[in-house]
Amino acid sequence: MTKRKSTTAVALLRLPQAMDFLVELAATGPDEVAKMAISALTIHHYDARLRERTAAAVAKTGQPEVQAFFEERFGTEEKRAQ
Repeated sequence: MTKRKSTTAVALLRLPQAMDFLVELAATGPDEVAKMAISALTIHHYDARLRERTAAAVAKTGQPEVQAFFEERFGTEEKRAQ
């Protein structure tokens, strides 16, 4: 199973521990792993609290490429307000 499929499978569990794991990967993983975690989390794009947790975790990374990927996948605050 590929890493991308694995992170998607974890997201589909919908368990709090699974979301915690993916948010942690988004915050601390290498760029490619962080992006896979973010992609998996977009399954739950409707969950404002999870989106905020992920945004905060990604912001702490200081990685502009990961931040840009998050905004591309989840949208910016301005886009969601429209």
